[in-house]
Amino acid sequence: MPETSKNHTISFDPNPTQKDIDFFFRKISSEAETVADFPKNHNMIGFFIRDNEGNIAGGVIGEIAWQWLYILYAWLREDLRNQGYGTLLMEKAESEAIKQGCGNSYLQTFDTQAPGFYKKLGYEVYGTLDDIPPGHTRLYMKKKLI
Repeated sequence: MPETSKNHTISFDPNPTQKDIDFFFRKISSEAETVADFPKNHNMIGFFIRDNEGNIAGGVIGEIAWQWLYILYAWLREDLRNQGYGTLLMEKAESEAIKQGCGNSYLQTFDTQAPGFYKKLGYEVYGTLDDIPPGHTRLYMKKKLI
């Protein structure tokens, strides 16, 4: 296949803009609506811990679709770890997901991050991908919420 044609070119972008990423999301979502009953309640949720200046000190961001909660990001500043904040954030995200009709949750993490934390919350490994990053394992975890 040629890299250019009369009407099209293939270009490399080492850092796609959010606008371009959103374009793909909208296109894929639109097509999914027709073949996979893409949910009308597809939305993002977030719970945050902020310091006195309003700076984020931790939080959980999730995506709700098809009655599942996908934990996209979970992070807590190091000085706040092991004090119950992470558990509280996850519980709040899961509770909100249940209110919005979710029965399950899933996430991905690395063996170097917090798999033990997620296991304590009831998540179980359902898949792994070895050597990503090299020498480590990516873990795919899920939890039944109700």
